[in-house]
Amino acid sequence: MFGKFTKLGFYILSYLPLYLMLLILNFQESLKFITGVFSKITAFSNNGSSYLNRLKDPLKIVVSVSSSTWFFIILFLLIVISVVVLIKFFSLKGYKSTEVSLYSQVGEDIMSYVVTYLTPLLSIDIDDSGILIVNLILFGIIGIVYTKNNLIYLNPVFIVLGYNVLRDNNTQGLIITNYSVWDLREYHEDDKKVLSYKMDDSGLILIKKQKSKKE
Repeated sequence: MFGKFTKLGFYILSYLPLYLMLLILNFQESLKFITGVFSKITAFSNNGSSYLNRLKDPLKIVVSVSSSTWFFIILFLLIVISVVVLIKFFSLKGYKSTEVSLYSQVGEDIMSYVVTYLTPLLSIDIDDSGILIVNLILFGIIGIVYTKNNLIYLNPVFIVLGYNVLRDNNTQGLIITNYSVWDLREYHEDDKKVLSYKMDDSGLILIKKQKSKKE
């Protein structure tokens, strides 16, 4: 069952291409950030007491951290969450054998999502704290809309991984599958069954190819 937190996870995952592109655009700065993290870990291991004393004034720490550092902290956190969601997505259990219907493509919605919401965020200036805060607020507002309206299927990562977003011609329900629409049409004509996973509270159905058994 996909609750609100899982929907939020899929929303964060949908921006994974953006996170990676932002890392590429700010490659030198990201290397400096990573180097700085390792140097601080080394310094903490050598003199941990002084760092612990600084924690007594957390507000001072927050204010002293640069906007670019906060940018990379949040960015790497979002990447980690995305990886965790991907692992969960590929390790889902509870698939059931089900009959195949007829489906049609829903790709134009995903393209609109990419152009409308992902592309503008590429222009982020990581040294401008005002722009970062505004974009973070925008990211949050889009996330609320995404989770409230069960828009899990609007995820370009699915397409990159070889999955298609289809609509059931009978129920108008949405399907995520690594079958092509033509493969499923043949399955329907031959009365074959497929493995499906129903995401209870979203109405979204996952149809996954069965692993071929070794002879």
